[in-house]
Amino acid sequence: MPATSGGTIITPPSTADTKSSWVQLADATTAPIHALMVLAQGTSSDMSGSFYKLDIAVGAAGAETVVISDHMFEISSSEEMRAYTPEFYPLSFNIPSGVRLAARCSALTASSSAVEVAVYGFTY
Repeated sequence: MPATSGGTIITPPSTADTKSSWVQLADATTAPIHALMVLAQGTSSDMSGSFYKLDIAVGAAGAETVVISDHMFEISSSEEMRAYTPEFYPLSFNIPSGVRLAARCSALTASSSAVEVAVYGFTY
């Protein structure tokens, strides 16, 4: 696996459907990425049902380029994650090694809880 982040916490803004600031997932990939697996979970066991949209980007801080836009998922009170877009994006990318990965999210409900996000990059 050329790039792995492990449960990076992202807190959406308190205003509904507003994207957060970018949060770094990996400072530099160690190999090219041709597919990504995106995983998300709640940060506590008492989360109410909340819908989120997640963006994944590559590039330096302040110059991010979105590679996955509005990956939609729901976190329920049992911390079950239901994805409404694919969790695995196979053969979709040509991300070179050495680039930074970042994520940002929004919640469709105001004042939603933070989530933990992890991505796994695969090289074929």
